[in-house]
Amino acid sequence: MITDAQDLDSNSVTTLLTIDFSTCVAFTPTGTTTIRLSPNRNGTSNIVYDGNTYEYVGFEAQGFRSEINGQLPAPTITFDKAGLQSNANYFAIWTQYTNANNELYFDPRGANITLTRVFNLSTSQELNTQEYVVSQSNRVTNSIIEWQLAVSLGADRANNESISSLAVNRCKLRYRRWNTATNSFDYTPEKDGGCPYGNPTTISNWAAVPDFGNKYFTDQDAELLPANKNLDKCSYSALGCQKRFDPAENGLALPFVMLYSPNTIGKK
Repeated sequence: MITDAQDLDSNSVTTLLTIDFSTCVAFTPTGTTTIRLSPNRNGTSNIVYDGNTYEYVGFEAQGFRSEINGQLPAPTITFDKAGLQSNANYFAIWTQYTNANNELYFDPRGANITLTRVFNLSTSQELNTQEYVVSQSNRVTNSIIEWQLAVSLGADRANNESISSLAVNRCKLRYRRWNTATNSFDYTPEKDGGCPYGNPTTISNWAAVPDFGNKYFTDQDAELLPANKNLDKCSYSALGCQKRFDPAENGLALPFVMLYSPNTIGKK
């Protein structure tokens, strides 16, 4: 079971998980943005390693092995939902997101994941460290939360080509949000990381865009009727950006911000 704690003995391999939410594509949390977790406990105490405390939360990590043919891993992490949501720092970040986006479900895409395995909690016996990024939330049920991961820049055997192909569909700009109190959209200024979505008439002339235009889309990039504009939501993808900025493919430079590769842009 995911919720079963694994206590340490004198010859134990400990799994440590560090999650940095500061790179999430959907919002930028304030306050504490990094949480440290472990499915292990030292007796009844949380794990302390290299000066950091890793709070106990049950989770299972699968699919981290690279193939001999060079295929990059696409692992998943499945958390005990109650345990994760009872973690004070995670709950604070989750609350910020749901309040800011007026949603019930947390979108962790873009968060950086570092998975470390150590022997006997000795810094001189660290077995390996692997770095990944959350590519999507696979499942949320009454009992579990499952995230799909993709290889990050620090992962073993990754190269520029593989990183580019993984990074092509990621954006970190903050999209407009429907404000139910004012019955209008809230916009984050471009200088603060907001999306300059609009209908410019000249290539790259984003500074001249006075507003975000008058078309609305679902998070699957299907166009909405104006009456349903309160459902407007970005897919945070290159394809979504293309539909909003240059649907006729006239060559306008997309305001698409890459998280991991500054030189690649493309569509699904």
